[in-house]
Amino acid sequence: MLAGTAAVATVKTVPGRFYQIEASANLQSWTTAGSWKAASWPATSTAFNIPQNLLPPGFGQKLFVRVSPGAGN
Repeated sequence: MLAGTAAVATVKTVPGRFYQIEASANLQSWTTAGSWKAASWPATSTAFNIPQNLLPPGFGQKLFVRVSPGAGN
């Protein structure tokens, strides 16, 4: 979901874990959009705000987000 000058991705997460977020406009090249810590217990999902400066070129047409476990888990 695009919100103003940022994208918001809400994903299922494990409380307190860290996640690596990547974004792509074409599913071929990926841009690191940062690392975030999931919401605390009892949450089962977390909304990640991705600022516009971390979004890939062309994100206005299509935006794909990839979430993977981050360091520190």
